[in-house]
Amino acid sequence: MARKDLGTYKYQQLRAAFLAGQTQCHWCKLHFTKLTVDHVIPVALMHQDTGLTPLDTENWVAACLSCNARRGAYLQQQLRPRKPRRPRRPQLGFDPSREW
Repeated sequence: MARKDLGTYKYQQLRAAFLAGQTQCHWCKLHFTKLTVDHVIPVALMHQDTGLTPLDTENWVAACLSCNARRGAYLQQQLRPRKPRRPRRPQLGFDPSREW
């Protein structure tokens, strides 16, 4: 089903009600002010044998934009897990210990 087919008033109402009050991304567990609807089984993989439609809210999770874009049309099991980033000291354009 094409994206423009989902742009109905019913979809917009369901989406707004689903995301109301949610602040945590389902995949990375970080908090955001703006989340998107992500399909656990992507729309591209919804074949007739699953019986799901893009409007089935039991297939929806709240996800941040980067996690949603990263997943694309893949199942979560098909992706490599993200390694936690180590904190780094910010790189400055000069050496603060150096005398001028």
